[in-house]
Amino acid sequence: MTVSGVAMAGYLGFSYGTYLGAVYGSLFPSKLNRNVLDSSVNPDWIWRETFRQQAVAARANIDIYDTWLGERNFVYGLDKSQAEVFASTEALTAKLNKAPINDPDFGEVDGTTVDALLGWYSRFRPLWDELGEVIKSFKAAADGALASDSAVLKDAGKAARMMYDLAIAETREGVFETITCEADWPKDLAYYYDEMRLFREKYPHFGGVARVAPWNCTFRSFTPPDKVTDLKRAGYPTGLVIQAEGDAQTAYAGGPAMATKLRDHLVSVADEGMHGLYGYNDCASDIIDRYLINGVLPSTHVTCAGDPRPDVPADSAETVSQRPAQQLNVSESVRRT
Repeated sequence: MTVSGVAMAGYLGFSYGTYLGAVYGSLFPSKLNRNVLDSSVNPDWIWRETFRQQAVAARANIDIYDTWLGERNFVYGLDKSQAEVFASTEALTAKLNKAPINDPDFGEVDGTTVDALLGWYSRFRPLWDELGEVIKSFKAAADGALASDSAVLKDAGKAARMMYDLAIAETREGVFETITCEADWPKDLAYYYDEMRLFREKYPHFGGVARVAPWNCTFRSFTPPDKVTDLKRAGYPTGLVIQAEGDAQTAYAGGPAMATKLRDHLVSVADEGMHGLYGYNDCASDIIDRYLINGVLPSTHVTCAGDPRPDVPADSAETVSQRPAQQLNVSESVRRT
């Protein structure tokens, strides 16, 4: 689009790209037109607090998930309340750290395996049933109630392998570290170590300790030539910020904070943990399309529904036994993460 001879660009940014778009608009407002920030970084958390809040958001998802599991104790056998289920899975990770089990399809399963699976996949509501069955099977094997060559454990291993590989695989080029060093980081190592001890106990999943450990930027030996950009929207059109309530990579608070900072409209996706919603959530995608194509903004703050939770009935007085062992079929949701 060209206005008064000036070329104006549309912008759709995800994750770190939301911050990049906000910086671009702040520096070159005359060149930015319609803009969408999907799964936004919190402008007040650049950058250490962004990492710190990832572990906090992951624990929030786990607490919600543990409540759901506890309401279905006859199905998953992990106890009845959120606190009891959390204690049960913590006991399982401790047991597996001392004595890992060998799954015929996954290989060695230790406490880190369980922490990684819970920390990453508790955010994806459609996968709760499959994840619960995996944890249930690993617990049975650790307790000696399930043979290492059983079909149930083999199925659990297949599901866990697909989940684990998708969660852990990561490519690093060094650019990310360079970007995060544009902001100042604490220098006192004792401060980091205190945080690491706290997060080891309270936020052990999703790499909780690593989220608060010293970072490359802790040891930065230079002063950046430019200050961190003061984000503002002055001179370019109102945009959209899209944020999922359970996003553990850019915690939900980042959405309202960025929308307020830039005076943008906010689209929240309720009971959803996906990071990057355009093309995934139909409601949010339709709103984005109407805005980018036709310039139609929604209300200042609208809420879309996330993917539904599994259709597993909660325990009731009529519940008399666990459902029979079943083959685990890792759903399409895993492949889309």
